[in-house]
Amino acid sequence: MYDILYIYDKTKGRKMLTRTLKVQSSMLNSIGFNTFNRKLTAEFNNGVQYTYYGVERSDWKLLKSTHKADKSVGKVFDLLIKKGGYDYDRLGVFK
Repeated sequence: MYDILYIYDKTKGRKMLTRTLKVQSSMLNSIGFNTFNRKLTAEFNNGVQYTYYGVERSDWKLLKSTHKADKSVGKVFDLLIKKGGYDYDRLGVFK
């Protein structure tokens, strides 16, 4: 399932800004990516949310393709994002 936020550019029309995926994972509930500022927000199954900064679009695309292929999004997230050296903030618990 996708939740999508759009912005409107007068010269280019509608552009996608943020896409959030609900994922089937023992670790993650959802992941979202803002294409404008390259922030990835992850909500873990315990309700804790983190934002990771400067995430490469290629990492987001790999997470999406892993989700579509019904593979382990948690393992790919751990390898690319958590261990990828991205700066992050803990946003808190949202349940």
